[in-house]
Amino acid sequence: EVAEQFEAIFINQILKQSRETKLADDLFFSSATSTSEQLQDSEASEKIASHVNLGIADALVRQCSRDGELLGGKFN
Repeated sequence: EVAEQFEAIFINQILKQSRETKLADDLFFSSATSTSEQLQDSEASEKIASHVNLGIADALVRQCSRDGELLGGKFN
């Protein structure tokens, strides 16, 4: 579950970067618009992470499991 949350954070950063690379300023831009977009991106990120397997969460779990075995089961 934690690895999936990390994956959602990663997706959220991708969405945030894509919004920042606008070609032109929005005529009706306001701080309320920005806040609304951030909330939408956060919600979308969580839904994407829970429904689409990007492999990031699986890779994190495998890596932590392997490290845990190497360190005497510290993370298991």
